[in-house]
Amino acid sequence: MAFYIKSTVYNRQFKMVASSDHISKKTAASPVVNISKNGGAFGAAAGAVTEISNGWYQVALTSADTGTAGDLSFYITGTAADDTDFVDQVVDPAVANLGVNVVNWLGTVVATPATAGIPDINVKNIVNTAAAVDANNLLKVDVEDWKAGVVPAVSITGVPKVDLQDILGTVVATPATAGILDVNVKNMNNVSGAAITTIKAVQGLTTADTVVTVSGNVNGSVGSVTGAVGSVTARVTANTDQWAGGTIPAVNVTGVPLVDLKYTLGTISPATAGSVRADAVTGAVGSVTGAVGSVTGAVGSVTGAVGSVTGNVGGNVVGSVASVTAAVTITSNIKKNQALAKFQFLMTDSTTHAPKTGLSPTCTRSIDGGAFAAGTLANIAELSNGTYLVDFGAGDLNGNVIVLRATGASADDTFERIVTQL
Repeated sequence: MAFYIKSTVYNRQFKMVASSDHISKKTAASPVVNISKNGGAFGAAAGAVTEISNGWYQVALTSADTGTAGDLSFYITGTAADDTDFVDQVVDPAVANLGVNVVNWLGTVVATPATAGIPDINVKNIVNTAAAVDANNLLKVDVEDWKAGVVPAVSITGVPKVDLQDILGTVVATPATAGILDVNVKNMNNVSGAAITTIKAVQGLTTADTVVTVSGNVNGSVGSVTGAVGSVTARVTANTDQWAGGTIPAVNVTGVPLVDLKYTLGTISPATAGSVRADAVTGAVGSVTGAVGSVTGAVGSVTGAVGSVTGNVGGNVVGSVASVTAAVTITSNIKKNQALAKFQFLMTDSTTHAPKTGLSPTCTRSIDGGAFAAGTLANIAELSNGTYLVDFGAGDLNGNVIVLRATGASADDTFERIVTQL
């Protein structure tokens, strides 16, 4: 059984069985779907019927097919198929939802709410004491004491008034200005105020005394300032006269001290301005950021991988090289785009396949997969014992892979592959 919400579309699937054995799944049955709505007469469903596969079909029920709440009965017929019957249920949400009316609460009749569906709740007491309400029927709460002390009348409606009578057990003095606490700073960092150098200021500033001027340098710690300080218009100037017991030279950039490095790892550095010389580095160097212009002299060895080398390596490299990004010149007898004389090749008899003498071979070559052509091949001559010679011009070797083809009367074709080097 399936359940549908009233007046909604739904794809209802069903199976057809062959009437020949009442077991096999029936395909191509062209079913006709008839429905009965809440006990009414059967009639054709409005939705289209389609075959899925393996004897299964579906009917696309429309909102009209599901427009009546209650039982939705199906009677389905098909070609060479048994009838299929089943019942589903159409649900009307407006009727199906439960309606609950609360008549009383703990034996007391519940009043009719001012707004339908929202209960009216009256709070009659708080902690067994009748609760007062204001003109809006909201609870009115009066705070009458605070830690057993009577709370004074408020200055602002709804905001309790709190007087600070002591701090850390000491009675707070009556402020000179109502509502503003008088605070005396007696020590700083646990140092008595008598031992603290005071800043030039006037104690007990009035509201007109908004600026305190500090002239000259302030040496040592500042103990306390009595009274409010609005702003400081002068800055504290400090001149550093020494660095580790030595006089500091005049600065090159205003405000930035000039520092001379006299020692590097315990060795006096060179006197050249703006440079630090490193005669030797002991231990591993993690990394060098930026280009190294040149290295004069031999490098004994490099342990570990070298990421890349740009430029030529003049001497030998001992050990493996991970990768080389640029072309490396190597020694080879056959070089790309360079003439080669007296290249030897063998010709064999087409019947016995033994070396064949007395031929006048025809030679062609293919460059990098191109067509075979004579090019500038020249001076084809017999050497001996079926071995022949040919001269390559530079253009004949202007490629990476060269294939030489030699043909002759009653002889096998000969192919020689040449891989050139730069």
